[in-house]
Amino acid sequence: DEGQLWDPRGVCTDRYGNIIVADMGNRRVELFDKTGRFLKHVATGIEYPLAVHMATTGELVVTDYDNCTVAVFSIDQSQWPQTGAIAHKDTRRAAAQQKRQGKRRS
Repeated sequence: DEGQLWDPRGVCTDRYGNIIVADMGNRRVELFDKTGRFLKHVATGIEYPLAVHMATTGELVVTDYDNCTVAVFSIDQSQWPQTGAIAHKDTRRAAAQQKRQGKRRS
């Protein structure tokens, strides 16, 4: 169901006070307004989103526990309070260096 969380992990807020939740069980990132009302699925297709962070540049950073990757989404936050605009993934930065160093989880 829309806005139903299953194994929520990371949480952060944007500059408008909206709440962004990494929902590991549903394999997506959810957006809620500051009262807790569901707005949108911000990001889907992430294996196990663990943590979320809004960068000062307006990008949403999501870590993926299973793939040991970091996804960076470009966000138009000016639309969020009215429409809950969806994130557009513009960059996916794999943690290749971490994998090469053998630091992948056991």
